[in-house]
Amino acid sequence: MRVFLLPSVPQPQYLPPRSGIYYITAAWRVFYVGKSQNLRQRWRHHHRRQEFYSLAPFGRIHYRLLPPHQLTPWEIKEIKRLRPPWNYHPPLTPWQRIGLQITIGLQMASVVSAVGVVLLSLVTTPLR
Repeated sequence: MRVFLLPSVPQPQYLPPRSGIYYITAAWRVFYVGKSQNLRQRWRHHHRRQEFYSLAPFGRIHYRLLPPHQLTPWEIKEIKRLRPPWNYHPPLTPWQRIGLQITIGLQMASVVSAVGVVLLSLVTTPLR
């Protein structure tokens, strides 16, 4: 399954109030995988909430709606497959969150720069 093709939202309050698996992502990386009986309510007091906001404006929450009886097996399978770092480490300190924000910003800036170079070369290449 391709995580980045799943539905996604930029903020937790836009998640549907249904059961499913969710993926915290930014800069085409999966940082965390979790499950919930109610995706929207889960984020009111989530222990990774501050880390998610550190990813702004690039962070997104992708999700896959599933019936409650499928949540645990699916979550275990996805964590094994994707090995998201936040599933294996304690919450970040404030300094680590700042470092993360800078790193994600630099990664996205390099992607935007590379895309700009490609577009510029397409525009400036004469047609034959």
